[in-house]
Order: sequence, then structure tokens, then C-alpha cells
Amino acid sequence: MFLRTGAALDVAAATPGVVSAWQEALPDLPLVPWESGWASWWSGGEIEVDQVAAALGRALARMRPPVPLSGGVGRAAYGAGGLRESLSQAVLAAGVTVREAPGTVRSFDELGYRVMLAALSGPDLVASARVVLADLLSAPDGPVLVATLAAVLDCGGSTSQAASRLGVHRNTVLGRVERIRARGVDPDRPDQRLALHLACYALLPEL
Repeated sequence: MFLRTGAALDVAAATPGVVSAWQEALPDLPLVPWESGWASWWSGGEIEVDQVAAALGRALARMRPPVPLSGGVGRAAYGAGGLRESLSQAVLAAGVTVREAPGTVRSFDELGYRVMLAALSGPDLVASARVVLADLLSAPDGPVLVATLAAVLDCGGSTSQAASRLGVHRNTVLGRVERIRARGVDPDRPDQRLALHLACYALLPEL
């Protein structure tokens, strides 16, 4: 399991508060700083990955950490090598959930190839995304439109699923999609979908 936050912070400085909140929710599981967040692992009896993800989601709902947290869960593994691989998977999954609502937890297998989008970063890519989506970002609600476009693309064009993910009514998403189209961005064009998806994921952490 891996926890991270979308906020820019010093992991070391936030660790005491995060660990304290964790120990109140899951006192039997370790939590240690690792890379850009905090790692934990479930050991002992047999348990399914979806059960781990559900338990982590419930724990995050109970926790009162100093920063908003989202989580990712890797595949079940054995031994030190397996743990490293599982944590690497969890890191990628958390890179997707941190772009969603705080408290979101998803597994590596649930996300599939979408985890690759979480690895997109770097100043060149962000700068390119800002150029590609300049007309969208110039709107008064530009960041909201970018987040909505990302959700619609994540959901294969389904505005109902995107609405559920964003926690808004479907008509709200439909209205936003119309404003997106009015600014020259067409999420239905096959030759543009991949580039738009990449641009959205590059920008979401910045918005």
C-alpha cells in the first residue's frame, strides 16, 4: 500500500502527523516514509487485494491527517523482492488517485494501463500541455474544465460515469463538455484523445 498527497510538502515534516493519524485508524500495520509518500504492507493471513483496498479506503475516511491523502494498492507478493514490486505498483496507482478526490483508493489491477498516466511529469511536458490546452485554461473555470475533460476521457466518453467520479450531476458534466467544445477541444476525435489525455494528466497536479 502507498499513501500520497497532492499538496506540495516536505514528506519528513508531515510524517509525524500522518503516522499518528494512521496509528489511530490501523494500529496493527506499519507506516513508513518512502519516496514521495508513505508505504505500508499487509502481512499474515490470506486476503484479497480488493479487501485491502476497501480497508484502506475505510481507514482514510476515519483518519484526520495533516494533509489530504489518497492511496494505491499493489498486487499480493511474497518476499523482499515481491514487496518492492508491489510497492512500485502501489506508487503508480496512488499517482492516479491523488488526481481524484482525497481519500480515493484504487488497486494497480483495477486501473490497468491508466497507471502509466501517473508517471507523466516534468517541466517540458507541463509547458507543452499548457500550450495545447491554452484556450481551455483561459476560461474563468479553466481548471474545472480540465479536470472534467480528464474524467470524461478516463471514463471512455461516458458523462454519467464522469459525473459519478466528480461527484456532480450528469447535466453539470454535459454543460462543461459543451463549454469545452466551444473552446475548440473535441474529446470525441480519435486522433486527439491520447494527446488530450496526456495533457490533462500533466496539468492536473499543477491546478
